[in-house]
Amino acid sequence: GEDRGLGRFVLRYGSLVEVSVYQVVRLISLIDLLFVPFVLTFDYVYPLRRDVYVFLADALLFAAFALGVALRLSTSFILDSSIVECKDPMEIRKRVIKKLNFKVDVASLVASPLLYVRGPLAGM
Repeated sequence: GEDRGLGRFVLRYGSLVEVSVYQVVRLISLIDLLFVPFVLTFDYVYPLRRDVYVFLADALLFAAFALGVALRLSTSFILDSSIVECKDPMEIRKRVIKKLNFKVDVASLVASPLLYVRGPLAGM
């Protein structure tokens, strides 16, 4: 059928994989909301940002979040106007890129590495 070719490129909305990815990204976001302020707060007392384990943990969280953001570009969704599932990869990407929450996630991906920069721009 028609879905067989798209199955490799599009995560179906509501599928076990899509729901699992969504839940993992939500959990990672919550952990990162706790992790980043903790590291920044105690960095003056103990240089946590220079600790290899803290860096690895943050890198893994960053990579998993980036993967979740990228997968959103290939996840089908329900069209509001017709209540039909959109499975066209180009249409999915076009609509996702226009959404504010996607732009905010991309901005956070760009800003995240700046936590490890020292100097006048970092305020340290």
